[in-house]
Amino acid sequence: MNTQEYNADSIKILDPKQAEQRFEWLQAENLSIKYSKPLEFVQRGIEACRRSSTDLSFFIQRYLEGDKSGGKSILLEEAFLELMTEAREKSQFKTQKHQRH
Repeated sequence: MNTQEYNADSIKILDPKQAEQRFEWLQAENLSIKYSKPLEFVQRGIEACRRSSTDLSFFIQRYLEGDKSGGKSILLEEAFLELMTEAREKSQFKTQKHQRH
């Protein structure tokens, strides 16, 4: 028997900042709107930061705000390129699969 019960006390209302920190999709959407960048680009940047252990603020500063003064991150760029390759391969696979039918 489950000793935890779902009730009104289980519901937590998050303020916008907490929601953005908890839900990556919301953070990506908000950054995309704020900086007028394509959503896929921002999503890929966030994932590249995770894969390369790069702080998201670096991606925001360099690639969304356009401030190149902080230098480059080879690890971030490699992770970003890897994600682009994965997306391209996934797209090609779907195209090939669709053409067979």
